[in-house]
Amino acid sequence: MTMQTNFSDATWLYRRLSDAVSGTPTQVLLLDLARHASDQACAPTVSARWLAGLSRWINPWWLRHWYARHGVRGLEVFRPDVRPWLAAVWAGIQSGVLVFMCVLAGGVGAGFAIAALFLLGLIGLMLGCVWQGVSRYMTAHARWAGQQAELALQHADPAQYPPEGATTLELIAIARGLAPDKAHRLAQAIRHAPDAILTPDLCRVLCLVEPSLPTPLSQAGGAMLGTVAGFLPGMLCLGAGPSLGWALLAYLLSGVGLVGLAIRHGGHRLMGISRLVGGAVLLSGLVFLLAWTLRHVW
Repeated sequence: MTMQTNFSDATWLYRRLSDAVSGTPTQVLLLDLARHASDQACAPTVSARWLAGLSRWINPWWLRHWYARHGVRGLEVFRPDVRPWLAAVWAGIQSGVLVFMCVLAGGVGAGFAIAALFLLGLIGLMLGCVWQGVSRYMTAHARWAGQQAELALQHADPAQYPPEGATTLELIAIARGLAPDKAHRLAQAIRHAPDAILTPDLCRVLCLVEPSLPTPLSQAGGAMLGTVAGFLPGMLCLGAGPSLGWALLAYLLSGVGLVGLAIRHGGHRLMGISRLVGGAVLLSGLVFLLAWTLRHVW
């Protein structure tokens, strides 16, 4: 199956992408590619307009296959750093497992049936998602303004970004220390095959990598997704049968998952694993004792 390509949209899309990185070498790259993309002066298609609108909310790198259908290449410069998002997901999973263990222990201590435990787990899941999303969003938003200010200073730093007179790929390469003949050959190679030439290392050398700041919304979404993932194995066990043995299996499965998380993040350090798992067991045990005491006293 061949992929249909509409090169008449490429110039328009390159220019729309360049508007988002105004005043940077990445804008020079995109405008240079736009000049060499197509000689056709056509109005953008509906699909191109949809793609440009979608790029306001989603990093263009994730949409690179759809951009390729319109003849747009070289989106390696927009490759995002997923590590902050993954950190939010892992934190959400850890929190979700801990909350589930406490909710389950409290429900068992209160003498709830398996159906009531499942309902209690759903309530805990919803409240946990809301709490993780709101708290993560507020924390990330507090850092967002400072990161934006630092990025603006980097854009204005001539040591990091060539002067405004460098309006072609050749001048960008020369400003980074390449000889004029090598800069010309490199620029020609980028224009002909940007996806093959623009490796992450070359993008860093030419200062073509635009820092992808983790948005507060993506951080909140990652934390909420992690919370759901932390609850999911235990909830599946609770829904598997009416016996309280499934509740015990759900608790043990959550504990094993917590051990896996500790190994994943802390390596094989026994102290870190014991603190995390021991703290979860201790906290859930205290919740169980509190619920059991209230049940028998009242």
